[in-house]
Amino acid sequence: MTGFIWSARDLTRARRLAKLEEIQNRLVHAAKDSDIDEIRGLLKEVELAGQEKQGFSHRAILTFAAGTIIFTLSCVLIAFTMTSDG
Repeated sequence: MTGFIWSARDLTRARRLAKLEEIQNRLVHAAKDSDIDEIRGLLKEVELAGQEKQGFSHRAILTFAAGTIIFTLSCVLIAFTMTSDG
């Protein structure tokens, strides 16, 4: 039931790994040259690659939560209306 949450995390992890594999040679070369600024820039690219499209899954979760709350409150309101003697 919560598979859509974990699939988004797996997708983020896969994007980060793909980006890391893509820049691995440049990262090793920068490490050998002791170029800290280049290393930071490359690692920042990896982090940004993992954060792409993350807002959509968060929005979907919030929409689902809001829909569930509204549905539940509607059911309670209908139950109180239908049982006016209680």
